[in-house]
Amino acid sequence: MRALFRVLFVSSVFSAVIQTETADAAYTYETVGSPTGTGGFAYALNNSGQVATTDLVRSYVFEDGSRTAFQEIVVPGAATGIPGVVAQGINDAGVVVGRYRVFGNPANQTSGFILGTDGEMTSINVPGVASTSISDINNLGDLVGETRSDLTVFGLIRGFARRGGSFAEISYPGSVITRAYGINDAGDIVGQFQLADAINRPFLLSGNTFTELMPTSAPGGFLSALATGISDSGLIIGTYRDAANVTKTWVRMTDGSYDYPTLPGSGWGINDSAQISGSFLDASNGNVRTAFVASVPEPSTYVMFGIGLAGLLVARLRRARATVRSALLRGSRKVTAAVAFVLGLLGILPAQAQHLGDIWIGQSPAGQVSAIQLPDGPIVLPPVSAGALQGWADFTLGFDGVPEGGEAGVLPLSAGADIYLEIVSIEEGLSLRPFTGFTLVSADAPGERLRIGTTGNLHWHPIAFIDSSIVGTDFSGERDVAFRLIDLGAAGHAASPSYSLTFTTPTAPVPEPAESALIAFGLGTLALVMSRRRGGIGQ
Repeated sequence: MRALFRVLFVSSVFSAVIQTETADAAYTYETVGSPTGTGGFAYALNNSGQVATTDLVRSYVFEDGSRTAFQEIVVPGAATGIPGVVAQGINDAGVVVGRYRVFGNPANQTSGFILGTDGEMTSINVPGVASTSISDINNLGDLVGETRSDLTVFGLIRGFARRGGSFAEISYPGSVITRAYGINDAGDIVGQFQLADAINRPFLLSGNTFTELMPTSAPGGFLSALATGISDSGLIIGTYRDAANVTKTWVRMTDGSYDYPTLPGSGWGINDSAQISGSFLDASNGNVRTAFVASVPEPSTYVMFGIGLAGLLVARLRRARATVRSALLRGSRKVTAAVAFVLGLLGILPAQAQHLGDIWIGQSPAGQVSAIQLPDGPIVLPPVSAGALQGWADFTLGFDGVPEGGEAGVLPLSAGADIYLEIVSIEEGLSLRPFTGFTLVSADAPGERLRIGTTGNLHWHPIAFIDSSIVGTDFSGERDVAFRLIDLGAAGHAASPSYSLTFTTPTAPVPEPAESALIAFGLGTLALVMSRRRGGIGQ
């Protein structure tokens, strides 16, 4: 065990150093091509590194990660004014889709196109409509886009999907306008819709189920939004307008949380590596519209990041070293959870071993969401002083589904449940922040929700944080949060009763020097991400 601790200690130091050197590279961006030569919009990129750009008259494909080598997309007979040929989607094979206008036709009368890898150009027109635009294509050849019923101002705008040669209309229930912008290999579709109030709202269509996407805690407020792309891994990207009418970018992570990357302009497309394509007004070049691709750190950086955070747990164990043995014999949930979580990070224990100290979630015989195994006393948060985290924080508290067969009268959730933690009341200075997919989005007010997960995928560890800038650096006391669990999925379980948790600071708030080093190294990575990428993924 001592050898394990030494490995973790060295790993945390190493990860902190590496992250310090790579943090500046997080979400760096490259311009693509020349604004005057190859266009200022990059609506699409694929997992092979290819990017499609356009100036709304001509369009181009940049090959295999190159930002300078390109080929022009030529549609015979296309108009030479806006819109001409507009590339809007590209799959991993390099098949490009978009729209084009025939020379002499009105601006709102377009046809869709598919440019195959063999150079063959195919025109697509949805039967029975006046105008067709293709927005995206997946690796199965499925298409999504939008149509216009006629060319008058009263023409209905509807989304469409084409699978296996068959067209199907996409219309969000009750909407007056629906547009489909992206599709992945699972067949999930994203886009926008408007109701009678003419406000843009983003949606996800999975199977036959529409879900309105609501970016939470959007910086600057939230007026309207679009969902513009979805990766095969399930990352969803879109834009929103804040209270000052400034366009910003949001990303919905695979766990349902939202991030707000800091980009030079607006993002539009996203791939499995979380690379983002988009456009911005280049102030250094006369505010010319310019295409860009923004990249995130390499996966190896994330591995080091996780190992560094494990150092925090090691510090907790070292602080309790005098009582670990007896606590384990008593079945202490805190120590057992901490040990299991550290070993789980290292892959020493199977996934189920990480669940030993978690709050278990299930349903009552009446179908109400229920929780058992809540802590029977205050949860102690160790002191943290690392970048943006100044105060006390911990993330060994966990949630999980009840074991198969149920426990203490609580049964497993029905299929289709999608469980959220909703804040009922919370004391000032305390916040809960999901640490999933390397994202931090604070929930510190009644009504705010954090997604825990779906049936069969409920393992979740939030960060509990008491902010010393709010409660004072010499604070020594408790902070309470009351919450309930709600089901926003198809299972439709009734909401749980209200539960409460109490968090407290240590009676000796100053850790020993070795512990301080471990905590700093463990959360230093986290703080670097938060401070350097404020407003971005990892906010």
